[in-house]
Amino acid sequence: MKMDKQRWQKVETLYHAALEREPGARGTFLAQACAGDEELRREVEELLRYDDSAESFIAGNALAFEARPLNLRIH
Repeated sequence: MKMDKQRWQKVETLYHAALEREPGARGTFLAQACAGDEELRREVEELLRYDDSAESFIAGNALAFEARPLNLRIH
């Protein structure tokens, strides 16, 4: 389903508002903000999950990169 501009703006607004809250408070916020529109809530939650996985990926790679000098082998 293609999302119209107004719907996308609503998703984006809720996504950014949810990011400003602690992860544990986001569900309650979205339940109230989406007012029973489960499709809207799913769209926002999907973006939040993507954001969380991207942060984990970046943090994991940064940690691996920083730890790299510790794994030097001396011949």
